[in-house]
Amino acid sequence: DNIAYFATVTADVLRSLCGKYAELFESNENNFKGTYFSNEIYKSQISENTFVFNSPEKPFKPIKYIPKTGNPNFVGRTDELVKIHEELHTQNNKIRICALSGMGSVGKTELAIQYAQKYYDNYSGGICWLNVRDTNLANEIIQFIQQQMGLEIPQRDNQENPFNLEEQVEWCWQNWQPSEGLVLVILDDVTEYKDIKKLLPRTDNQRFKLLITTRQRRLDTNLVDIPLDILSKDEALSLLRGILGEEDSRIER
Repeated sequence: DNIAYFATVTADVLRSLCGKYAELFESNENNFKGTYFSNEIYKSQISENTFVFNSPEKPFKPIKYIPKTGNPNFVGRTDELVKIHEELHTQNNKIRICALSGMGSVGKTELAIQYAQKYYDNYSGGICWLNVRDTNLANEIIQFIQQQMGLEIPQRDNQENPFNLEEQVEWCWQNWQPSEGLVLVILDDVTEYKDIKKLLPRTDNQRFKLLITTRQRRLDTNLVDIPLDILSKDEALSLLRGILGEEDSRIER
């Protein structure tokens, strides 16, 4: 008898809650336009007190992963920043890949950071930073998807054939979340393009914009090479003033 009584009370409470949801919806209907709560199925459920408490799937928040904060005293490279953006967003039917090339410590990684921060809002599909030197890039991509997005990478196809590592990486690109919006992928410190080429998104996927840093000039003929030289004298002095302060006597013209 106690169980039956408890079940009856619980049912009455749920019916009451559904009625409250209906009242809330009717009084605030304009606020729910364009959402799950504005569709006819939902309306009928709450009006008939048959609402099923399944939460609507939340939109996937884009992952924007830039592991380094960047130099607050960054100067110069204005033309290069503009050129990177223009080249990455040139309209064609292929994936766009730009390579920042130059000797060590010339500022390639810093420029990539500054670009990602400056054009942060242009990449509503996310920003992915991957270190390439002395790492297994395939594992890096898979771990990014698993850890940052919480996705489970399938190990077999529909015919139960096992996926190899390259096929798992391809699955990652195809199932990137959110499913819409441009994505910036930065590959820092690439030494051999041929070693990573097979792990990149398909060439006909215009959604992904790839920015590479490398010490090798003209890394590949299919890439847009943006060479970096040392800062000009004026830019170097400006950088020093930012670091040491305007009044530091060690800075001389």
